Amino acid sequence: MKNLKMILKRSTSYMLAIVIMGSFFTGCGTKTEIKNSEDTKKVVVSKKDLNIKEIKIGFVNELTGAMSSGGISVHNGEETAVDLINEKGGVMGKYKITPIYSDDKSDVNLAASETERLIKEEKVPIISGAYPSSFGMKMAEVCENNKTIYWCQTPSTDLLLKDMNRKYIFRVQPMGSDWGKSGIDFLNSNYEKLGVSKVSDLKIGIVNENSQFGTYVANSNESQGKLYGMNIVYKQDYDKAVIKDFNPIVNKLIENKVDVLFLSAYNADMILFLKSVKELNFKPKVVIGHGAGFGFLPDIAKEVGEDMINYFYDSEPPLIQLIQKDKLSAEAYELNQKAIQIAKDKYNDPNPNGYFALSFVNTYLLFDKVIPLAIEKYGEVTSESVRKAALEIDIPEKSIGLGYGVKFAPEGDQFAGQNIKGFAYIMQYVNGEMGFVWPERFKSQEGILPFPSDSFYSK
Repeated sequence: MKNLKMILKRSTSYMLAIVIMGSFFTGCGTKTEIKNSEDTKKVVVSKKDLNIKEIKIGFVNELTGAMSSGGISVHNGEETAVDLINEKGGVMGKYKITPIYSDDKSDVNLAASETERLIKEEKVPIISGAYPSSFGMKMAEVCENNKTIYWCQTPSTDLLLKDMNRKYIFRVQPMGSDWGKSGIDFLNSNYEKLGVSKVSDLKIGIVNENSQFGTYVANSNESQGKLYGMNIVYKQDYDKAVIKDFNPIVNKLIENKVDVLFLSAYNADMILFLKSVKELNFKPKVVIGHGAGFGFLPDIAKEVGEDMINYFYDSEPPLIQLIQKDKLSAEAYELNQKAIQIAKDKYNDPNPNGYFALSFVNTYLLFDKVIPLAIEKYGEVTSESVRKAALEIDIPEKSIGLGYGVKFAPEGDQFAGQNIKGFAYIMQYVNGEMGFVWPERFKSQEGILPFPSDSFYSK
């Protein structure tokens, strides 16, 4: 310090040089005030000292209660992404992330009130989280009304964005209708393996829980199936909170001689459904599911037996541990491997599910691509700057850990805020392991259909 004073006394030009250098070299420990504004949800980043601002974000998830199996997976993925970013110094290696985690206890109204509390009391410019679509819908409404970013994780209902023209809601993963379409597309590409010459020779059954998620997936199954001329002989929904007996539905599937079943169900109702399938000896040639309970097949197997779920197909975003090295950029693949190792070491989860994968990749994308652009271009992290940056990014396929690219539909689009480059994968569960069977460019194994001779459905 003494030497510095001597230099400053010698020449004002030296002083100028030091000032200039100070504007370029950061991390010297000078603390700059964080200015929070309730109206704009700002964390203002000074253009003179951009390196020491915290970036606050609120995460609301189902950490306890009936939906906690999914909510905990989402939380673990989010926390992993935040930890990896902060380990390297924060966003851009400079700005530490300050996450605020909240448990909505699987109560949709609490999810909404916690979202509002984080916005108004904690002054966060960004909210993320939620496993079920109904919770995401409530949180998105609160965020939009408060002009706060909702960075959607796993809620997939089309209604989150369809015809809403929302400005502050962004979803990276594909919509529920995309999940439904992918399953139908896969069948249309493989029906000849079922011993028929045309797809209309197959009898299709659709069964779904009647939440926003299940309804949109099932309706997409139906509409996409009709485009291909498929013969949909039975379609039935149910209320997962009320149903106690699936025998009437399963009997209808048997009565209509359904060859291919498309099923959208959560864990508890899927277990109950499969018990009826076993009791009544319903044996379709193929079963194709759509996330939710299908994302927890090992857990379902513990309740109904491995033979009841072996060879099931699942249409949803991918398990990152299944994506082969040559299908991703080197950076994206390496990040996936780090996340998988953390899941094993920190959460005792050697095979993290698709909800962990989604929330990890989505959260990392936010802090690695979107917020840096907001800082570099707009000089601050606010709901407005993040919104603008999100609309500007255009990320090619293979660049993020889920494989697909990222480009959000612009304002005025029917699905404003939806990633238009996303797609659902088709995976198959075979002897305790999942593998990709569709789309072709990401395929890791051939799909097995119909059910082989060692399956319950062929005996």
